[in-house]
Amino acid sequence: MATTRPLAIAVGLLAAASAGGYVFSIEQMYRPISGGPASHPLTILITILLATALSGRRQVRDRRRSTVIAVLAIGICILRLWPGSGAAAVLASITPFNAMVAQDLKAGLRNSMGENTAIMLLLIASSIVSYGIRWIRSAQLLAFASLALPMVAVTGYAYGLPRFYGQMSMMTVTFGLPLGLAAAGLSANRSMLRAIFSPYITGRIARIQIALGYCVPFIAGFLIIRALNENSANDLFGIFVVAISWFIILLITVSSVIHERVDHARRHHERTLERSATQDSLTRLFNRRHFDLCFQAELQRSQRNGQPLSLIMIDIDHFKAVNDSGGHQTGDMILRAVAGTVKSHTRMTDTLGRLGGEEFGILLPDTDLESAAYVAESLRRVIESLHFDPWPGHDGRVTASFGCACRAMGEDGDELMRRADIALYAAKTEGRNRVSRARETSPDAGSTLLAGGNVGIEEGGWGE
Repeated sequence: MATTRPLAIAVGLLAAASAGGYVFSIEQMYRPISGGPASHPLTILITILLATALSGRRQVRDRRRSTVIAVLAIGICILRLWPGSGAAAVLASITPFNAMVAQDLKAGLRNSMGENTAIMLLLIASSIVSYGIRWIRSAQLLAFASLALPMVAVTGYAYGLPRFYGQMSMMTVTFGLPLGLAAAGLSANRSMLRAIFSPYITGRIARIQIALGYCVPFIAGFLIIRALNENSANDLFGIFVVAISWFIILLITVSSVIHERVDHARRHHERTLERSATQDSLTRLFNRRHFDLCFQAELQRSQRNGQPLSLIMIDIDHFKAVNDSGGHQTGDMILRAVAGTVKSHTRMTDTLGRLGGEEFGILLPDTDLESAAYVAESLRRVIESLHFDPWPGHDGRVTASFGCACRAMGEDGDELMRRADIALYAAKTEGRNRVSRARETSPDAGSTLLAGGNVGIEEGGWGE
């Protein structure tokens, strides 16, 4: 996370300022609440060490240095938590400003490094070490755990509960929270923290929910404490229960609405991607790749059920001349018009596709050759009746040629496509603007029959 270094540097400067309070005898710099706990010099020392470790860059050398500094901080924290006079003597020897600390204690003021402070700093230091040795999940868990202690202390100060903050001063709380966040930020783009610190909508939702989930009960609890002090807790406690319940309901509801909006946008983009992967962008018919997939599926169904399957191939006549004389915009307009016409005059069960250029294909399940030729002739007449504004070198009249074939027993898709293509070629060579039908292959010879001098072609008499 980009804020790790700035947070660490800010905490380091704040800790240095607190140390300056000891140097220049400015008590407010290390004891912000008069008569309250002070930030112990040892706490300030460890804070500066951890801030230094977190402010390093992410090069290997800096990570090693940060790990060494964090290990040193761990050692000091363990000495503080370790019972015995030996550990206390070592700590006394490395603690700066011992005389001022002794003076505060003699005056009855609190100035010691509490166990909660030592545990908080130990967790932060351990998180830094875990990150340095690439134990990312452990680093995140330790950083999160370290945030719990200063948050409990904040609750104690807000509610007037000294046992909640103990020896942890408000200044130490100010050190601990940003240090814990900085430690968590080291691996913000990894594992579970990635979802929270994500710059995307899910991350923003998570951060808002965390903030509200803490602040609303915190404020409600503050009101309860005030009510207890005023001996009017019964009514307010009921309000507290209702308020928290409705807060949870509203939080879940708002979260669900936002998630649904995000998921709706995701589904929309998925559908758009799916369409772009299967549709021809100009005509909105299936593209060649998806048409071939549908072709194979229909072939398998036809073979399995023993039902006929016909294929019609369409080619717009003299389309190159249309493009040359009218331009590509005119050509695109005609392609869209022909595609729309074909789509509006076929069944829902038929599969339409643009096979390339000005060529289209139609799969007609449960349709024999005679019926396919009838459909093709109907389409030919409709396309011929389309009216376009004339353009230079062209009268605006458009026609198309059709080739029809029906799957023979045991025939594969390539052979069916080949026979339909041959039929289309025959329609074009015999004058265009007509329908030609391919005869079925011979079951015995496995090859196309001859008719009228054309391979596998029977002139249907549909054209002009």
